[in-house]
Amino acid sequence: ELLEKAEDATSSKNSKHNKEMADLRTTRDELQSTIDQLKGELRRKGLEIEEVNDNNSSLQRKLNKLQPSLDSYEEVSSTLKLKLKKEKSTDCDSALIPLL
Repeated sequence: ELLEKAEDATSSKNSKHNKEMADLRTTRDELQSTIDQLKGELRRKGLEIEEVNDNNSSLQRKLNKLQPSLDSYEEVSSTLKLKLKKEKSTDCDSALIPLL
């Protein structure tokens, strides 16, 4: 009878231990799944950031190529504006003279 009680107690402890181990395995699996999901999100974010950086670099290269043309355009534009101002003042005077 004492042996039976010892076996029952051992069996009960083993059963409890097996359940705890199963719970721990489930928790471990859930945590691993969460870690994998987070790693996937980080990878996607990293790729998105790399894509944005690549686009920025590409745009910067295009801007650098266009900058000399823009500088030249601004220079020509300001020269033409000055000429236009001079011509307008002359044209206005000559247009007013016949009205007087």
